[in-house]
Amino acid sequence: MTPNAGFSAGIGMNSQATRVGWALKGGPRRRKDLRLSALAGVVEGRKLRDKVSGLMRAAEASPDDAMVLCVFAEPDLSTLVREVLVLPVIDNGSDIKAALLHADKLPIGFAVFVLDRADAAQPIISHARHLIVQDKRGPLLCEMARAAYERKIKHKLIASGAIPDDRN
Repeated sequence: MTPNAGFSAGIGMNSQATRVGWALKGGPRRRKDLRLSALAGVVEGRKLRDKVSGLMRAAEASPDDAMVLCVFAEPDLSTLVREVLVLPVIDNGSDIKAALLHADKLPIGFAVFVLDRADAAQPIISHARHLIVQDKRGPLLCEMARAAYERKIKHKLIASGAIPDDRN
């Protein structure tokens, strides 16, 4: 069988973790709003977290090198809730407690992060999965939360020495 030259020159040159990150990023986008309660949003986030963990294990990468966040906003989409819910690899009962803390909020999407420690140029591959798409504020708020948390993750990795500091 002849190898695919495009794959070999492109994504085939990257690590398995990078491939998982780009595969997740390339998924189909939602076309209709999915308005969920806080608990239902956390349940959907847990399903996504389990899927991401399974993909990381299949790629022989650590599931701890991936992160799924549930992003909440006010029900009228006026403001973003500052506290995002980080879903751990294994549910230890904190999901329900966190959902109860956000009971009066609207889950607007999820932010997914995959860390590739071997890639110094782009160590974090992230994307947002929107639940609210028909109101333009939903995707905007979700992207803002994703970008802010990506900066926070990057600063923590730089401080720990896991990735080099490329800031000038």
